[in-house]
Amino acid sequence: MRTARTARTLTAVAGAATLLVMLAGCVPVWMVDRDDSSDRDDRPAASSDARPNDGSGDQAFACADGEDIEVGGDAIDIDVTGSCASVTVRGNALDVEIASAESVLVEGQQIDLDLQSDATSLVVRGNANEIDAEALDSAEITGDSNDLDAGRIGSLVLVGTKNTVESDGAPGSVNDTGIDNRVETR
Repeated sequence: MRTARTARTLTAVAGAATLLVMLAGCVPVWMVDRDDSSDRDDRPAASSDARPNDGSGDQAFACADGEDIEVGGDAIDIDVTGSCASVTVRGNALDVEIASAESVLVEGQQIDLDLQSDATSLVVRGNANEIDAEALDSAEITGDSNDLDAGRIGSLVLVGTKNTVESDGAPGSVNDTGIDNRVETR
């Protein structure tokens, strides 16, 4: 018995000593003088034509023709002008206006989006988002309790529960794999 206990004690002491030797070479991160410039992604979040923040937290961006941009935040208003190729919106409790975009991706919760032009595609991933759009060639909604109101919808994919889609006429095609989703015409 004494030999097994001694062996376990020696193993524990050796393990602790090994850990101490390994930790002796460590320096806390706050003490290291690092140049993080190689680690950063220096791409702007949006067009270089973006107007400065007005201090309220609201943001405004001007898309160059055919530009792809990404915007986002929490609990702010975002205004995107110009003619964008694609706009990605990420965040929570946003109020977003997009003048023109070929495709739009929305990821987040409680985003109120007004797309003021026709678009090739709209993808919504999240919950409790409200989207108003002119005409959409395709729309995909993944999540719960999203509302989409569009003039025309070519193809529609619904995944999730209690999503509501309303349009001037019936969508060209509907693939609904969710629960309690509603597709209505005006």
